Amino acid sequence: MRIFTYILCFIAFFIFSIGILFKIMHWPGASVALVFGYLISLFAGAFLLIHKLRENKEKVVEDVKSKSDNILDA
Repeated sequence: MRIFTYILCFIAFFIFSIGILFKIMHWPGASVALVFGYLISLFAGAFLLIHKLRENKEKVVEDVKSKSDNILDA
């Protein structure tokens, strides 16, 4: 899932950058590229947030388990 999220972020950045280039050059399709790039970046940001929260939750659970094991060993 992590690799998928990073690839999705790259695709969103690429489409958004192309939209900006098209907008500067006044070529057709710039607005569509900007909107799709923005929407994809929203989904990518949500996936990245979910991934980081799950990663942080697992780390907190491991820390709590190790601390409780240390308390019980004493």
